[in-house]
Formats: sequence, structure tokens, C-alpha cells
Amino acid sequence: MAIIQSRHVRELLAAPDPGAALVVRRGAAAVVGGDSAAESAEGALVVATQADLRAQGAAPESSDDQIAALAARLDTALAGFGG
Repeated sequence: MAIIQSRHVRELLAAPDPGAALVVRRGAAAVVGGDSAAESAEGALVVATQADLRAQGAAPESSDDQIAALAARLDTALAGFGG
């Protein structure tokens, strides 16, 4: 089963904090806010930031297929890191 799922990508894109990040810790993905990202991400791998995804053209209104494809790419990249 994928660690990073579409819901994580949507949550990151919809986060009100532009510094929000998608992190993985102990095999679980979570979105953390920018101000608390460093503290919340301690011991976690930062997979992507909201800015990273927006730079790739992703937006909260992206289609389900686009979001699913992005989640799959992020999950594949994570697997490459041994996540």
C-alpha cells in the first residue's frame, strides 16, 4: 500500500500556510504547517512542500487524475529513499 495518497497531496495543496510540507515519519505521511514544520518534522523526511507542488503546476483545483499521478510519483520517490 502506498504511503503517500491523493488525500495527502490535496491536504498539502489546500493548506492555508504556504510553508506547509508533506512529511513521512515511521511509515506515516502527514502535512505539517510551515511555522511548526521544522519542529513537527523532526526525525521525519520532508517529501515535498506546497511550493514544490505549485511549481510543478499542481493546485487545489487539479483533477483527481492529476492529484493521483502526483501522489504516485511522490510515493515512488519516497520508496527510492527507502521510506
